[in-house]
Parts: sequence; C-alpha cells; structure tokens
Amino acid sequence: MFLRDVFGINLYASGFNLFSFWGLALTYLYFQLPLMVLIITPALDGLKAEWREAAEIMGASRRQYWLMVALPVLTPTILGCFLLLFANAFGTLATVYALTGSHFDLVPIVLFAQIR
Repeated sequence: MFLRDVFGINLYASGFNLFSFWGLALTYLYFQLPLMVLIITPALDGLKAEWREAAEIMGASRRQYWLMVALPVLTPTILGCFLLLFANAFGTLATVYALTGSHFDLVPIVLFAQIR
C-alpha cells in the first residue's frame, strides 16, 4: 500500500504474488536485512579513522583504502555474517512452508519431507 499510495507503483497489477518465488525472496529480505545491519554496523564502527587518514596521507584513493585496508579488516565479520544469515535462512522452514506449502523444492522443505 505504501508503494501504491506514495510512489504510484501497484505491484499486484504487474503480476506480483506473495506466494511466488519473488514473494518468498521479499519475505526473506524483510527479516534478513535488519539482522545483517545489526551484525555489520559494529564492525564498520570499529574501523579507525586513523587508518583512513594514514592511507590518504600515503596517497591512496578511497577505492584503494577500501580494498587494501577496510575490506581485509572486515572480511571475518562479513564471512561470519554470511554464515549466520545462511543458517538463519536455512532454518526458517516455517516461513517457507506457511507461504508456499510444498510448491517450491527448497532444501529445508525437501529435508523436512524426507525426515517426516
């Protein structure tokens, strides 16, 4: 309703369905993005301003700073965040099953059917 009222975009007129693949992807994004922000924000806050300043003094561009200083420091956090979000998405069988039933052969649904 927000997209329709504010931006004039009617998703349902274009064929969007909450019980389809894209609806399921939107549902996953709805609860995965806030979790990602909660995990990544402290790591970004932990980047020291002195590191950026030192890189600038030595003639590094912004891109070089991010590729050679910030990204190596953030890599463990990014990998941990990826693994946590994957495990969280893998474990949300109830969301997938409630929205789509067994229409999509996702790994959690197939495993649930095999165990059951």
